Amino acid sequence: MIKQIKLKTLNLGKIFDNPVLYKQIRQLTIDCYSGMNQELDYLEVEHTYRKINARAIISYVNDKPVGWALLTKEDGSHTYYDTYDGNYASYKARRGYLFEVYVDREYRGKGLGTKLLQRAKRLTPNNKLVVVPWDKVSQTFYDKLKTRKICFL
Repeated sequence: MIKQIKLKTLNLGKIFDNPVLYKQIRQLTIDCYSGMNQELDYLEVEHTYRKINARAIISYVNDKPVGWALLTKEDGSHTYYDTYDGNYASYKARRGYLFEVYVDREYRGKGLGTKLLQRAKRLTPNNKLVVVPWDKVSQTFYDKLKTRKICFL
């Protein structure tokens, strides 16, 4: 467990308007197949037309961003396999807040993801978090924390 973790919550629009911070966030989720990158692409375009309902929770260690979470009530941009009804569907905001998290591999297993999830729960006390695990590692993380997932890819 890392002792000096700082969390900062920002409106995602402010991150899009800050090229340095936006680049740092993108660097954390560089994998082109990352669902977070797909959501960022979609939300960035939407941000040019209107105010978006999305926040980022960023975790810092020694003032370096090492993980972040997306928390949004925007309808999703891409299709998931919904394990609850067996169909392909896009995320719909009526289900709750979409929560996706990414932590740098070097910092995994040290409590950062848990802290990001705890902050997200505090920010959305009357809503459920809907998660989309992209691999076995993230599925294990969400299962351990007993969050409701809508799919597993």
